[in-house]
Amino acid sequence: MHIILEGIARYELRALLHCFVKEQKYFTIQVLNDRIRTYQYDSDCRDKSLPIDSSSLEHGPNLGQTAASIKKV
Repeated sequence: MHIILEGIARYELRALLHCFVKEQKYFTIQVLNDRIRTYQYDSDCRDKSLPIDSSSLEHGPNLGQTAASIKKV
């Protein structure tokens, strides 16, 4: 699982979010970050997802998240 999350999944997640937010405009980056911020994690969760910066949706390797936090998205 770690190999997938550190490899292709981060590129695919960024590409999907770029398409949904920037191209298709299904939702805004603010709505996405509000959902990330208000997500109810398990009480023992240590690796919570961070808010996503709009510039990280452009071409690049990832969204600035760790493999453990991507798993939670």
